[in-house]
Amino acid sequence: MTAARRSLYALLAVALPMVWCAALPVLAAGEGRPQIQLPEKAFSFGSVPAGQKVAHDFPIRNVGSMNLEIIGTSPSCGCTVASLSSSVIKPGEAATMRVEFDTSGFSGDKVKTVEIASNDAANARASVVLKGTIVAGASVEPPILEFGRLSSQVISARLEKRFTVRLPSHVAGDISKVTSSSPYIEAREASRSAKEAVFVVSLKDNVPKGLFRDRVLIEFSGGKLEPINVPIVATVDSDIVLKPSTISFGVVSGETELERRVQFEYRSSEPLTIKYVTSSNSAVSAYYQPGSGRGMNGTIVVKLNPQKVTGDLKATVEIATNHPTQPKTFLNVYATLPPS
Repeated sequence: MTAARRSLYALLAVALPMVWCAALPVLAAGEGRPQIQLPEKAFSFGSVPAGQKVAHDFPIRNVGSMNLEIIGTSPSCGCTVASLSSSVIKPGEAATMRVEFDTSGFSGDKVKTVEIASNDAANARASVVLKGTIVAGASVEPPILEFGRLSSQVISARLEKRFTVRLPSHVAGDISKVTSSSPYIEAREASRSAKEAVFVVSLKDNVPKGLFRDRVLIEFSGGKLEPINVPIVATVDSDIVLKPSTISFGVVSGETELERRVQFEYRSSEPLTIKYVTSSNSAVSAYYQPGSGRGMNGTIVVKLNPQKVTGDLKATVEIATNHPTQPKTFLNVYATLPPS
């Protein structure tokens, strides 16, 4: 073998492994695994009014040689939702991911990201971006009408709350009207000027007792503005109130009669007559004792005879009146015997 031929073999022995090793990553990149490709990684929706829902379809391609499985999608906030046309994408095929962003309550420049988790080991987490500018729409001040704690007498006097609706000059459309489907609410327009209106809300006499929650709806015309809900919150007390509404004599024994007193409050200006006070258990007796001042405020005196208690006692004292909507008011009474 000549010296020249030996030199050639030596060169090939060194060069060929280097060429082979260099080629391996290239071959592995597209073969033997799924490979995600996002032709469009960002989409700008421009400028939209607040409250509008923005949607865009992002393509997802599989340029690998095995099925691409989309394990899940993770939007950056609850205002954004992502849905897939298919969670399994065959080699050489594509699917779409629809991203929807609800702009309600947002303003200014916003960027929303959706992360895509897949079985592409080299790119297990990819992401797309939805971005744009949200133009503030209508504003409501105050945003919630809180009437606080009320009595029927105050409601009868037509307690009212006002709120103002404003539209920026650059927002297309006009304030149309205020409406309510509730049988307990009255709503009307008080005043109006360009891009601004004042509305008045009052509660009717038949509003139910207890915690009251409802709403009125602000509607718009001449644009793409969505209606706005204005929540209404109140706590309506009964005309007749017992403080406390439950009493306990605890563990009782002996022969001595026990006594508890409960405050009786009447919060209406209409005349009230107490028809009777009675108890559901013979061990308990009760009567109404008028107060020293004007009106019907007084005391319910409750007495317990321990000798008639035969076990755990749960009795109800009933106060009957001529009140048109609250003819009966109840007081719970508890007692027990000592352990034997």
